[in-house]
Amino acid sequence: MMLLMGFIDIADIWARPGVKRGNSAVYMVIRNNDTLPDTLYNTESDIAKKVEIHMTMKHKGGRMGMHKVDYIVIPPKGEFKLEPGGYHIMLINLNKPLRGGNRINLTLYFKRAGKIEITAEVK
Repeated sequence: MMLLMGFIDIADIWARPGVKRGNSAVYMVIRNNDTLPDTLYNTESDIAKKVEIHMTMKHKGGRMGMHKVDYIVIPPKGEFKLEPGGYHIMLINLNKPLRGGNRINLTLYFKRAGKIEITAEVK
């Protein structure tokens, strides 16, 4: 599924399964067809108590971890992948379990493209 909203295309949207009060993550590819960059600066969903943009990183000793980032920039005429082991939308403290086949709604906020509503399938 691909959503075309002005100059922003969003494709390959999916979420991981998760348990109630646990966490999950949402992944996608964001394409910017404009000649200017755009910035994803906020995300919302009623599926979790908190929704944040996160980046996975390797700590000293090889241990993996992640931390919140304030925004991501989608380059002009380029794309930005949110994928396992990299950047992702973190769903923290789920309000209900997420099982394969479920669909969840999210709202993405871009500086130029504005508010874009998407649906992710749990896989």
